[in-house]
Parts: sequence; structure tokens; C-alpha cells
Amino acid sequence: MSGPQAASAARREDGGRSRVTAVARLALAVWMIWSASQTLLDPPLQAALLGLSTALALSLAGLHFTLGMFLVMGFMSRVAGLVLLGLGSWELVAIGRDGMQAAMAVLGLYVMLRGGGAWGMDVYVQAMQDRVREREERERAALSALRGEVTPADTGASRAAAGSTTER
Repeated sequence: MSGPQAASAARREDGGRSRVTAVARLALAVWMIWSASQTLLDPPLQAALLGLSTALALSLAGLHFTLGMFLVMGFMSRVAGLVLLGLGSWELVAIGRDGMQAAMAVLGLYVMLRGGGAWGMDVYVQAMQDRVREREERERAALSALRGEVTPADTGASRAAAGSTTER
């Protein structure tokens, strides 16, 4: 199996872990959107409950909502995971809230390392890119065959055939 085909087969074999990653990503996304919506519905109350200024509470709510939406869609999951790792770590150290910030940092690291998992847009974008690469390779090979050029796939056979014809 070649590169794109092997990668596609590996993704199919990894279905169980991919689903676990997707469920973790979606659960975190729902929590982030819910927590952001609580702050966006009543900023002064949530700022007082969290012990933050209203501006900081709104900024964090905006980040949580945005990251939650990216995670729900599964778009740019690794980048969102990196931002989650930083945001969760910062909230845990600077604000010292509860265990959700630690969970956010750990899940951010997990998503950053594993990707978005099943049902994510990243999987479909990668599959589309694999199909385009395969099509380009086929077109390049067909064009080379029409021109009579040697392609990397058949260099050994072509050289052997060329060597036997020139020695006669």
C-alpha cells in the first residue's frame, strides 16, 4: 500500500480510539460553550462569582465560546488543542479556579497530540487532500508515459529494458 492508502487504512483501524477522542472533544466543546453562554448572559453576575473583572470575564467567555465552536466542528483541532492547553494552564495558575481548568489543559494536550478524532472536519479535509494527491500522481504518471519519460515507480524495469536494448 502506498502512503495515502496506508494512512487511510490506519485511520480505519484506529476507529475506537478516534471515537473516544471525538467524544472527549465534543464533551469539552459543549462545556466550553455552556460556560461561555452563562457569562455572556449575565456578565456582572458571573464576574462577581468568578472574582474577575467584567472585561476579563467577557474576554474569557469569548475565548471559551470560540474554542468550543471550533471543537464542535472539529476544525483545526490541533491548533484549538494548543490554545486550550495554554488557556487552561493560565486559568489554573492565574485564576486558580476549579478542576475544569486542569481538565481543559489536559484535554487540550490530548486533542493537540491526537487530533480531533472521528466526526471532525479535519478528517474529511485530510481525505480530500489524499484524493487530490493520488489523482495528481496518476495524472503525472500518465503524462510521463505519454512523453516516454521514466517515472520513479518504474525506474528499475525501464532501466533494465533500456540496458538490454542498448547492449545488442
